[in-house]
Amino acid sequence: MNKKNEENRFNRIYKKIREEICLLHFPPGTVLNESELAKRFKISRTPLRPVLQKLKFEGLVTIKNGVGTIVTGIDMKELKDIYDIRMMLIGSIDKFSTNNIQPYHLKEVNKIIQKAKLLYKDKNAVKYAILCNDLEDIILSLISSDPLREITDILYYRVARIWFTFLPNMNWNYVINIFLKELNDVEEALKKNNVKKLGFARKNALQNVLDDISRFIAKS
Repeated sequence: MNKKNEENRFNRIYKKIREEICLLHFPPGTVLNESELAKRFKISRTPLRPVLQKLKFEGLVTIKNGVGTIVTGIDMKELKDIYDIRMMLIGSIDKFSTNNIQPYHLKEVNKIIQKAKLLYKDKNAVKYAILCNDLEDIILSLISSDPLREITDILYYRVARIWFTFLPNMNWNYVINIFLKELNDVEEALKKNNVKKLGFARKNALQNVLDDISRFIAKS
């Protein structure tokens, strides 16, 4: 297997396991069985280990001798800090963007909008979370700075599962309304080729999520 194929395989497996951790298919405390994962992805355990090491670096798993790879718990203490950092970073996206919005960006956002509208009736939390991930991928594609893109990606998945755990306790229509408001704002920014406005829309959406979680915690 050449280097390019190895990188593609690594990214495919890494993103799939990361997504399943954030969708709570692998809840906190789960011990990831290397043999089962290797069998599932049709690889040996050797190429799997760098994937697990990357997940460890990003704080999604810990690796303990004699125990294995364990999905980390959800740390509510760091929630606000991470959201504050994410808002600060996305507020500067225009300074680190090619500002070269392509037709496919608008097309992909429109697809997400149409799928999100269906969620009013199809109250599927996993589908909602995947659409949130898709929107994040679009935003990442507009960041030309490799360090900023990497940090933004890591921080997003660091707290994505925290929001997911709160969904069952939220008003579903309210959640979809807020999501569609963000999507419509992002779509409008893309139409105007205005990355700064897109960053502002994203920053507002992050503040809304943080406020919702904070209110829920305060009531608990």
